[in-house]
Amino acid sequence: MVAPLVIVSGGSRAVPDGSEFAAEADAIPDVLLRREVPENVLVLERLAANTSENFWLSAELLRDLGLDPQTFLVAHKPYAERRTLATARRRWPSMPVAVTSQQVGFDDYCAGEIPVSRILSMLAGEALHLDAYAASGLIHLDEPVRRPARRSTCAASGRVQQPGHSAQLRLSPAPHAERLTCYSETAARAMTVRHL
Repeated sequence: MVAPLVIVSGGSRAVPDGSEFAAEADAIPDVLLRREVPENVLVLERLAANTSENFWLSAELLRDLGLDPQTFLVAHKPYAERRTLATARRRWPSMPVAVTSQQVGFDDYCAGEIPVSRILSMLAGEALHLDAYAASGLIHLDEPVRRPARRSTCAASGRVQQPGHSAQLRLSPAPHAERLTCYSETAARAMTVRHL
């Protein structure tokens, strides 16, 4: 068994145009069921608009269900692990939370189902998310990304955004093939959390 309970959290904000699903939480169970996660362990939270709300609304849902788990494993995309862990520490400071993602190298991740242009836009957006979350108090500025690494990550993000990989800023992505070397730097920084 994967876990006695799997909370799938996500609202409609990040659902791509034309999707058959109204919320992220509606799309994810389909993937889990295909991977033989039992349907009876799934609980859906369909309102969260960001990672902070994923934690807040999931805690509310657990309370409403009368459940008080003592450990948590959060699964996310590889490049969002740092922000997810920092958000967990801020939202649930007394709870033991571990964060994990698909164990895959950058090249193999890009060869998967998600279009490369979307991955690159998400990487560029992730550095901006780290900065915005810190500025708004949703994460501590130096946790888990210390200032020198943060500046370096933001600089790498800027290099990704310059050729047009900024869909997270609601702009159209540009062709990407010739620019993968600077993206690898951003990916390596964004996908490193396991050593923390």
